This record gives sequence, structure tokens and C-alpha cells, in this order.
Amino acid sequence: MEVCNIRYKNKQGIGLRTARLECVVLPDEGGKMVSLRERSSGEELLAQAEGSVYKALTFNGSYIDSECSAFDDLFPTVDPWYNGEREYADHGEVCRLPNAYVVRNDGMASLHLSVLSPFGDYVFRKSYKEIEGGLEIAYEAENIGDKPLKAIWASHLMLKAREGEAVTLSEDDAYEAEFMFCEDASVAQAGTVTKLKNGCALLRSAPWSHDGNAYKFYIKKPYLGAFRYGTLTVKSENAEYLGIWINNGRFKGMYNVAAEFCTGAYDTPGKAEERGADVTIPKGGARKWKLLLTVSK
Repeated sequence: MEVCNIRYKNKQGIGLRTARLECVVLPDEGGKMVSLRERSSGEELLAQAEGSVYKALTFNGSYIDSECSAFDDLFPTVDPWYNGEREYADHGEVCRLPNAYVVRNDGMASLHLSVLSPFGDYVFRKSYKEIEGGLEIAYEAENIGDKPLKAIWASHLMLKAREGEAVTLSEDDAYEAEFMFCEDASVAQAGTVTKLKNGCALLRSAPWSHDGNAYKFYIKKPYLGAFRYGTLTVKSENAEYLGIWINNGRFKGMYNVAAEFCTGAYDTPGKAEERGADVTIPKGGARKWKLLLTVSK
């Protein structure tokens, strides 16, 4: 893997290049991946925010009003959540904090980023390396506090939508899924349970429109398969839940499909735990998981 300094809009970033992918990461902006391109075609795979100036996200700022695009890591929550002692911000803390980073070369170049909780209860780490011509992102959340930590992680991986393109799941079975929200009430309401099957309309990007639908659902059971959209395949290891968010223009005029692999579903540690997920990192313990991003040859 090649590593270099690179500019993205008005920000300094780090460029990573593998045999088939190239991406840009901004350590100072929560370690956000702001660009992911297929090398053979040069096509941008992520949904990016408009404008030449990057809209930074402060610790107490509005996530929706920030850059709000591409690929953020959400930890320790997705939705705002009170853990009994403090309120976690919308879309978590990690995406709001600058990351320390180092490039290592132990026979193969790799990028390592880390961020310390401002409250001193966890260290969040991730590293990038090339594997199978794509990118492996390895994660670790270490509890350095004095009590068990309840936390979930989700990949806020916003892919650029293409009209008529559909998400493909690993098995051609019917998956039971529950809506978190659906802007078109004639389609569904929050809590509605539906069946997903490869080729169904709910997994397909409808034409873009400001009045287009935007909806998100979680597959109700742990999901161990892959998520495919266009040429990109996303797989997880030890992050066994999958949320899918499809926005056909209703949200901010953007056109995206999001793969939200996560360590606990339903957007807060509390809701995830209620539905049987193990969200507790014991005192002195750590949780590890991975994402693998590859493109078709």
C-alpha cells in the first residue's frame, strides 16, 4: 500500500493507494474517510458533500450541519444517548475528535489512528492496510475507565447512489428487517417489519428527487454476510449487525446508500442491549472488529 500526503478541499489529509482502491483520510476531522475511488475507472464511490470548503464538525456542533457525508466511524452511539452519567452526542464522539496517527512499514505500509475519549474512559483505534487489493480496516475500542463501558460502533459508510442500482445481500433468502424511519409514510412507519430479498424495490435506488423517499432499516438477526452495491463489496468481522439507509434525495438533497455494519443495532447501546446485543466492554478490556472493502476485478 502506498501512503502520501494529500489535500481534500481545504484540509490536509492522508492518501492511501492499494492495487484496486485509493482513499483519502482526514485525521484532524475524526479520522473521516472523505474519498474512496476505484483505481481502474477513477470513479468516486462515496457520497460527498458539495462545496470547496470542508464543513468541520466540532465536539458540540450539529452533525447534520457539518460535512455529513462519505464515511464516519460512529462510537459510542449513533443516536444521542444518556448512559446514566453523561449524554452522548448525535452520531457519537469519535467522529468529532482529531486523531493521532502514525505510518508504519513492517514489510507493508499501514496507517494507524487513535483517539482518546475526552472523558478518559476509552481509547478508539483503527488501522488501514492492503489486503486482496482492497482495504482492511481493523478497529479496537479499549476501556481505560474504572467501570464497564456500554458502547456500540457503526460504519456511517455513505455510498454514492446510482439510479436503479440495488444492494445485494449474501444469500438469496428473505431477511426480516425493521424500519427505524421512513419519510414516505405510505411505504412504512418506524417499527414496521418487512421482508428483504435480493432484487426487491426497498433495496434499489429509485430516481433522485427532492421529494424522494429516505428510509433506514436493520436486519433483525445478526448478519454475517457481505453488502454489495455496484462494484464495491463490504464485509465485517465481529460486527455482526447490519443497517441499510437509502436516501433518494429527501435528506439534504443527497443521493446515497449507506452500509451501516455495527456491533449493536438500533442506534443506541441501550436499544441494542434490549435486543440481545453484547454492548459492554469490561473494565480493562477491549473489543476488536474489522471491515474489508474490495471492488470487483
